[in-house]
Amino acid sequence: MSRKELFLKFIKKHWQLSLFSIVLGFFASVLTLLIPIALGKYFDLMFAYHSRRAQVLDMFPFSFWENMSQFLLFFIFLVVLQFFITYAFRYFTALSGERFSKFLRELLFTHQLWIPLATYEAKGTGKYLLRYSGDMRSAQNLFTKGVLRLASDLLILLLALGFMWWFDVWVSSIVMGSLIIAILIVVWLNKHLRKVSITRRNRRSLLLAFVSERLRAIASLRAFNRYTPEILKFKKKSDGLYEIGSRYHAIYQLIYTIVPGLLYGVLTATLVVIYLRSEAHPQLLHSGNVLAYILLFLTIMPVIRRLLRAGLVWEMGLISIDKLRTVLTQATFESDRPAFHFKKGKIEAEALTFCWNKEKNVFNSLFFEIAPKSLFLFKGRPGSGKSTLLKLMMGLLIPTRGRIFIDGQDVSKVNGFSLRKYMTAVSPEFPLLGKTVFEAISYNKKKRNRTRAQKLLAHFQQDLPEEMRLQLDMPIGELGSRLSSGEIKLLQYLRAIMTRKPILLIEEPFKGLHAKVRPYIVQWLKEQHKERTIVLFSTSSNLQGLKANNTFALKQIPLDAISTTT
Repeated sequence: MSRKELFLKFIKKHWQLSLFSIVLGFFASVLTLLIPIALGKYFDLMFAYHSRRAQVLDMFPFSFWENMSQFLLFFIFLVVLQFFITYAFRYFTALSGERFSKFLRELLFTHQLWIPLATYEAKGTGKYLLRYSGDMRSAQNLFTKGVLRLASDLLILLLALGFMWWFDVWVSSIVMGSLIIAILIVVWLNKHLRKVSITRRNRRSLLLAFVSERLRAIASLRAFNRYTPEILKFKKKSDGLYEIGSRYHAIYQLIYTIVPGLLYGVLTATLVVIYLRSEAHPQLLHSGNVLAYILLFLTIMPVIRRLLRAGLVWEMGLISIDKLRTVLTQATFESDRPAFHFKKGKIEAEALTFCWNKEKNVFNSLFFEIAPKSLFLFKGRPGSGKSTLLKLMMGLLIPTRGRIFIDGQDVSKVNGFSLRKYMTAVSPEFPLLGKTVFEAISYNKKKRNRTRAQKLLAHFQQDLPEEMRLQLDMPIGELGSRLSSGEIKLLQYLRAIMTRKPILLIEEPFKGLHAKVRPYIVQWLKEQHKERTIVLFSTSSNLQGLKANNTFALKQIPLDAISTTT
């Protein structure tokens, strides 16, 4: 998705609000310009001037400022109207920005859920958190200040320059030429700022990822007294961020400072030209017109200042948009792949090879066949690739070479979402989600699901003491942090059972289970393996009464043995 497509997709959905904000901005600026113009009529009424500035009001088809009393009422009305229109513009512009930010957040989160698992396992997840803070804020500023405000500012600037051109062509030409020079200087500075900004954002992202990882592993950090080395690592990263931040602000603050300086330089040049013109041709410039011209220029200075700084907003915003687009481009919904069609649940591997890097294979040239509605055991030592193989079967990882077939369909070639409608897993690789026991084991909160979950909890915990039994509304902590390993294992089983899917993958099926819960899990597996395809991944051959009738070893892979029972 390109930048243009991203903006157009949002504007198409919220075009009324965007257009309304631009129109409000235009009228707010027009009213701001009318205030100094209206002062011309005040001078006319007060001192009997006849300046060209006041003639602007005479262009209106109506008039209710023929005397001072009428004018003062009109001027008060103008000021009040300008206040309310400006407030409405700022509110609806901010509202548009919030909607744009909401649009990006939801789009980003949806796409991040589809980023290949291998990407997260290789790069970690913490670095992506910055997308929801700094990048989102810069993208929001790009839309509000760089699009909506810029559009209304450009309209009002053209209108103001038209008035200034009407006052004096020659002086206005000097002003426009000076503004062009100022724009070129700011653009040059923005190019230098962009390079530094990218480096700064990357370092900030890495620092955020480091903090996220350490806080999630706070128990390990304290248990092994790793305070000093971790603080030193953080300090090194923090120093790097400070160094690039110093360079960033040297340019950023220069731009912010130089913009008003350039504008006052343009004003100075204008005053000099007006003075020289009045000396050479005193009949051409009326004192009221000169005052009107200067007041008008001072009025539009904030507009010009915003326009000159818009480049800064665009640079920051485009960097953030590009960061977001990297995620949106990297993610895939696999929508172009055909849907998986479940038949019986037969699983096959053909020369299956997977490696995380070029130097070491997790396993190499693996062949196996799992019959439908059977119990299949992969037995292997720790680190032999059991978890990786499980993820490959579920289509969460892509084989380096070779293929996995389920019912004759290549797992890497079908839509993964449709594939996992028929597969579920019990594995520490898939943490519990939700705040309570019920949320952790149920996809939704329907009453029938709650009733079923309550029955399953009661069945599998019936031999546990009352004080050890989990309840549906019991809080589990972040990813189950408040639960014991046995409780987590039980809930992982219940989560899989609740889905009723025909293919079940179980890693270390009995490890961590409470002794009084284990017999009920074994009994359930005995009942289910004739109805589902069940694949076990374990370091042990002890299946607690579930026996395999075929055992064989494959030398090509580090898995020690593969056995099957039907």
